[in-house]
Amino acid sequence: MFTRLRTKLTVLYAALFGAALIVVAAVVNTMIADNAARSVREELVANGAVFDRVWDLRESQLLDSASILGGDFGFREAVATGDGPTIASALVNLRDRLKIDRALVLSLDGVAFDSEAAALNGTDLDRLWTALDSGAASGLFTLADRPYQAVAAPIRAPTLIGWIVFAAELDREQLAALERLSAIPLEANVFMRPDGAAWRPANALLPPAEMLALEHLLGADALAGAQRLRTRDGNEIALVKPLRTFAEDERASLVLRYPLRFAMRPYTPLLWTIAGIGVVGVGLLAFGSWALAGTLTRPIAKLDHAARALSAGERPHVEVETADEIGRLARSFNVMSDEIAARERRITHMALHDPETDLPNRRRLEAAIAEAGDGAWVAAFSVDRYQTIRSAIGYVLAGELVRAIGEKTAAELGDRSVCRVGADSVAVVLPAQSAHDATAVAMT
Repeated sequence: MFTRLRTKLTVLYAALFGAALIVVAAVVNTMIADNAARSVREELVANGAVFDRVWDLRESQLLDSASILGGDFGFREAVATGDGPTIASALVNLRDRLKIDRALVLSLDGVAFDSEAAALNGTDLDRLWTALDSGAASGLFTLADRPYQAVAAPIRAPTLIGWIVFAAELDREQLAALERLSAIPLEANVFMRPDGAAWRPANALLPPAEMLALEHLLGADALAGAQRLRTRDGNEIALVKPLRTFAEDERASLVLRYPLRFAMRPYTPLLWTIAGIGVVGVGLLAFGSWALAGTLTRPIAKLDHAARALSAGERPHVEVETADEIGRLARSFNVMSDEIAARERRITHMALHDPETDLPNRRRLEAAIAEAGDGAWVAAFSVDRYQTIRSAIGYVLAGELVRAIGEKTAAELGDRSVCRVGADSVAVVLPAQSAHDATAVAMT
């Protein structure tokens, strides 16, 4: 894809550094997210413990008040005689003083007195009696499909003549008060599950998809602690705390939720700083890689240019600037170029010279004639009785004789090309205007 080594190196180093930064950023983000999730879990568990404490204190207060009222002589007499106005007055007074929502008296003869002066729903009344008969004394109870923290205290005179039931509604205001006790902005909701029915929120309306995710947490397998919850707004940490119910056919749970995006918000500047450092780092690395690659590719480019020149027949020489592998490569190239030139010179010399005498040969003579043009005359002479001489002194000395004659002739004629054109013959090119001039030169 890239045709330049410098570009390849720059892109490669920048990509590797960027990939390493992405891995580091992912690890840091995962560690921060895990740490934030762990902190949220601990905070939710702590808030769950606070809720348990608040619930127990409120329950103890209601039980004490109900027991005191149930032990009052005048009140017991009113219940025993069915004195409705006295009972209602006591219930309203205690309800207002304790700031509770409902105060009920159930007599054994089936008469129910309500502080709200409203008839109690028949189904709710039956469920309440069923719970009291089973020995329930406190827990969460639904009246008119609304959740209440309820306690029951017996009225004895001296035998059991009825029950006092105090109920504090777990409405949005009560849950908001619980949320304000937390150091983090969590969300608290109560979920109810009547016998055989599906879980439903008691204080809010939730989307079906979110409700489906919560149903898993509300199951028995999710009661071990805070768990991750995926909603349409992102991941949350949710803690499910089962609530004690007044009636056996009901189940109830308090769900404390906290979005992880809130927990990650303090770390956002850090993550952006890491991202900025990464971008600057990639830029600096790309610039540095480009500069470093230039120092590497510049001598390589020179070698490439010299190699092309060498292939074209030139004899280039590359300057050695470094002592590293590239410098050694440049020195090796220069040695190779010099060796090739020397070999070519030897080959050319062998092609144009006689191997026995090292005098120029017939090819060199033809080249000299061509160089001289029209005004060229050739004078050739031979050694008399060369065969006899060679037989007498041998080939080597005979060759030396011819070479000596050629060198002497060249010296006499002023370095004109003297060539060996036969075993006993040499020739010389004489530039002259006419045969007479050429003969005169030769005779000298």
